[in-house]
Amino acid sequence: MAIKKTKKVVDIIPKVEMKIESKPESKKKLFTITIGLGNTTLKGEGETALIALKAIEAPIKIFTKGYIELNYNGKSMNATWNPVKVRNLFRKISQPILAKQFEYLLR
Repeated sequence: MAIKKTKKVVDIIPKVEMKIESKPESKKKLFTITIGLGNTTLKGEGETALIALKAIEAPIKIFTKGYIELNYNGKSMNATWNPVKVRNLFRKISQPILAKQFEYLLR
């Protein structure tokens, strides 16, 4: 009995060269939160509302009403908040809850 020689599996499968094309960076949609407290203006940007809130540096004291402006993808929300509610923006416990509320307001 004679043994037939077969082609190697490597020779049967065609070689495929993969080309990776770099796509131009698309402009990412960013949440922009602007808080006006008297003479100072605080601004934060991020891919989500929570990241934008965490990007804002907390002021030492808040005694005035805050003018809050939120922009995302051409939609905007404006509100005037009392000092107590503005202070909640900078508390770590309440930031995720407020960020979720901001996202619902912009739908």
